[in-house]
Amino acid sequence: MHGRVNNNFLGDGLLAYFGFTQINNDQSGGATKGIKQYLTDIWKAIINCDIDIDIKCGIKIGYVLLGISGSMEIEHFSVIGAHVNLGGRLEGLAEEDQFILPSYDIS
Repeated sequence: MHGRVNNNFLGDGLLAYFGFTQINNDQSGGATKGIKQYLTDIWKAIINCDIDIDIKCGIKIGYVLLGISGSMEIEHFSVIGAHVNLGGRLEGLAEEDQFILPSYDIS
């Protein structure tokens, strides 16, 4: 939904990107809606469980390099680039249950 691809699970974190599977002229709106839907799905799954979960999110809109990296034995489809790195740094700055989206990325 919303063109989301779950890419890397890093410890208790997740790198997801949006827009790869469909064209969306409202990139920030599409990513934000996709993340909200993703979180709603998570909360629905754990609503009856005794689990305390805190979610932090860094959102960065922009072009990335998308493709396969690795060796002939182990290939990995991923995204790299400055926007990916900045999104990770924004997530690191976020408080519990906070989304950070730079104001210049808002349509």
